[in-house]
Amino acid sequence: MEHNHIEPDVIATAVGARLRSAFGGLSLVRDRTERHLDSISRDRPPQREDLSSVGDLLQSVLNDHAGVIDGIGIASVNGYLQDSQFWIEWWRFKNSRELEFVAHSLNPSRDHFYDYADRDWFTRPLSSGGMSVTGPYVDFGGTNTSTVTLALPIVVGGAYVAVAGADIHASHFEDYLLSSATLADVDGALSGSALLINSDNRVIASNSADHLPGDLVSTNEFASWDSTAINVGPTADAGWHLFVRNTGIA
Repeated sequence: MEHNHIEPDVIATAVGARLRSAFGGLSLVRDRTERHLDSISRDRPPQREDLSSVGDLLQSVLNDHAGVIDGIGIASVNGYLQDSQFWIEWWRFKNSRELEFVAHSLNPSRDHFYDYADRDWFTRPLSSGGMSVTGPYVDFGGTNTSTVTLALPIVVGGAYVAVAGADIHASHFEDYLLSSATLADVDGALSGSALLINSDNRVIASNSADHLPGDLVSTNEFASWDSTAINVGPTADAGWHLFVRNTGIA
């Protein structure tokens, strides 16, 4: 029976590359949106249509990062837009080729109101003033998919006015672990295990049903495992770690 050795550096490099690519696309959205809104705010208060007008940019970045980013958008800070207390301009892949606008219930008096202003993916970049990586959590948009959201604050005139976010399905990270995982032997036992854990010690992905996305774990449990930090960039830290235990390797 063949056994494949799990290479933690290979997996960590692949995960880090995906995050860096996604942040590259998200940074482009942030930069162009800041210039767009700054230009408008010099003449009049921004309105919802001004945020909606970046829809073409969002779709372009999403298409350019197909296979890396699953959804992308911008959410305004409460009260920033003159005619809308809340607004989210968000797009995602409907299938492998088509994109669709994601409609959210943004009326506080309605059932299923999506209070994004209270969500970690929105509040963290506004609190830190920099990038954030939140999740995994089950996506609100109806996909019932475990999702990680990357986010950056949008600043105009020295004030935070919105957050740019990008969704990545956690299954993409699981694919890295499964493709690098060892094969099962005749007794069904895996000869290696791998987990990707976020800064809150929650499982993002694993190659075992023993640890599911969102599970809270103690890193003490993996003290004897090999650990590798995920490198997002020289000035960015997602706080993610890959834990690997190779067993049964001849």
